[in-house]
Amino acid sequence: MLGTRLELHGVLKLYMDNVYFRKPSNQVLKYPCILYRKQDMSLTRANNKIYSTRQLYRITLIEQDPDSAIAERMLEELSLIDLVDYQEIDNLNHTYLDLYF
Repeated sequence: MLGTRLELHGVLKLYMDNVYFRKPSNQVLKYPCILYRKQDMSLTRANNKIYSTRQLYRITLIEQDPDSAIAERMLEELSLIDLVDYQEIDNLNHTYLDLYF
């Protein structure tokens, strides 16, 4: 996938209503939610020039339901996505995904 951050925001809204780019400092998060941030960039070079780029985003799903299928749906429906980790923090389930978009 190759798109802008705002296009990614729209794609993530298909999975949850509450989507935030980076953790907002002046807002209270409404759960369940998706937090995402830029992580890294993949560069492909040809003839000593950058041929293509892909932005890597770290996506965090935060939910109360430990049996939610949203992460599985995302893994099935989106390309270039990987499950990175899963943690329980403050009785909330955090699923971490990496997505090149």
